[in-house]
Amino acid sequence: MEIDWAKIIEKPDAKHKVDGSILLKYRTMTEKLNNEVDSLKKNNVELENQIKRQSQTIQNLKRESAQQTEAARSLEGELQVIVGEKEKEFKKQIASLQNELENAKKEAESSSSLQNQLAEMQQTLAEYEKQLSEKVAKMAELEGANQELSSKITELEGSLAEISGTKNKFEEIQKALDAKNSEVEQLNGKIQELEKQQEQSAADHKAKLESLNEQQAQELEAQKSTYDMQIKALENKYGMTKEAILRAEKEMIERVIFLRYTGANFVMVRSKPDEGISMILDQQEGKWLMVWDANAGFVERRTAERLARSIAKAGWPLPSGARVGLGFDLEMQGAQSVPGRLLRDQHEYMD
Repeated sequence: MEIDWAKIIEKPDAKHKVDGSILLKYRTMTEKLNNEVDSLKKNNVELENQIKRQSQTIQNLKRESAQQTEAARSLEGELQVIVGEKEKEFKKQIASLQNELENAKKEAESSSSLQNQLAEMQQTLAEYEKQLSEKVAKMAELEGANQELSSKITELEGSLAEISGTKNKFEEIQKALDAKNSEVEQLNGKIQELEKQQEQSAADHKAKLESLNEQQAQELEAQKSTYDMQIKALENKYGMTKEAILRAEKEMIERVIFLRYTGANFVMVRSKPDEGISMILDQQEGKWLMVWDANAGFVERRTAERLARSIAKAGWPLPSGARVGLGFDLEMQGAQSVPGRLLRDQHEYMD
């Protein structure tokens, strides 16, 4: 049952019967309308916010427009300046083109002479064409000769293949030779290093020998002083004169002299030592002998040998200052090689 709106309008203050379904329907419609109203209100708020934002944007755009207008005015001024400059350049170019046009007119007037030159060039070209035809004929002849040469080249290529094999063998030999040369260079380098080491070693030995010679000289000087004191002591003890002592030295020189190595130097002894390293002066043969036993070490022998060579070179000093064995050769011998005549009983030398 629908609502009778006419009765309601006639009696607005009266009570009217209305079905509950209609009321529910109208309530639903009312709620729907209320929701729509709320939604419209929200939309209205959003629209107002958008309007505010757009108003702000419009203001920003107006400011930017004003700035762009100012920039446009500035650009317009610059453009006018550029246009003025370009106008001046165009005027200059027009003047230059007018000058070129006048020059072209002058050149056109002299074109008659160019036509004469062109005629001469055409005549020269005809002569060149004639020469070209002659050269073409010669080229044909050369082509035939070239074919003959091609056949000869083919033959030579066959020979070249054989030569190439020989060349490969030669290259292999050359590589082997280069390898050997490299080995030789390496060996030469090693030899040079060994020579340098040998020179350095010789220099070191020379320095040591000079040091030992100086030490030996000092020791000999000390021994000389000792011998002088011994001579004086003998004169006092035995009443021997210096002449008698010299005679005794002469007898000593004529006989064999034995020196024993103490580890630091050589000292004179009465007879050949039974052990260790010793030196023997052989006046008859004019040489020094250096002997040692089986217990003498290699380093000890080398050190003693350096001292022995120094003694053989400078001689052995006697109490009178004379030297025996000066400049004699030094011969290295073992104990078994000492001549028997040097081992016989000798003169009893003075202490």
